[in-house]
Amino acid sequence: MEFQNFDPSLFQFLKQLAKNNNRQWFQENKTRYEKIVLEPALAFIRAFRPRLKKISEYFTAIDRRSGGSLMRVYRDTRFHGSSEPYKTNVGIQFRHEFGRDIHAPGFYVHLEPGTCFLAAGLWRPESSILRQVREAIVENPARWRRISGPIIDVTEIVFVQFRTQNPRVGQSFSWGLFKRTALFKMDRN
Repeated sequence: MEFQNFDPSLFQFLKQLAKNNNRQWFQENKTRYEKIVLEPALAFIRAFRPRLKKISEYFTAIDRRSGGSLMRVYRDTRFHGSSEPYKTNVGIQFRHEFGRDIHAPGFYVHLEPGTCFLAAGLWRPESSILRQVREAIVENPARWRRISGPIIDVTEIVFVQFRTQNPRVGQSFSWGLFKRTALFKMDRN
């Protein structure tokens, strides 16, 4: 399958899954899931691979059902407050080639009815790594501003930057340096 776009039926399926988040419904609709969600997501990963290599040769785009860039639909209920067995979003992570898990540096695409976003960086890094990142930013804030500047060639993006001080971090760091969220304007129907 060649990637064209994510069809609105993907979001309709995810809405239906949210309303019927149980094993029986999912098994009855697994073929639809594979056609509407899984196959287009894997096609997107394949199509994005050459573009990702232009950004950096160290990030991977792996188009596998399991163990690749596409996050599993199955929720691990042991570690989640919800007992719902399925995730109601599509998560795609393009991580650094040396990264073993979701905490590796990378790029992330999130598709969910009403909430779609792109992210880049680290998610919940270990405290020693977070300290190194913060120190690097404080030592060279101009470099940080240059690499964290606006994304180009993407239409209808709104950037929200938070500038609150976190007392646990200390006076030398501001969350405004670390938190930048891109939100797509989209039809919530």
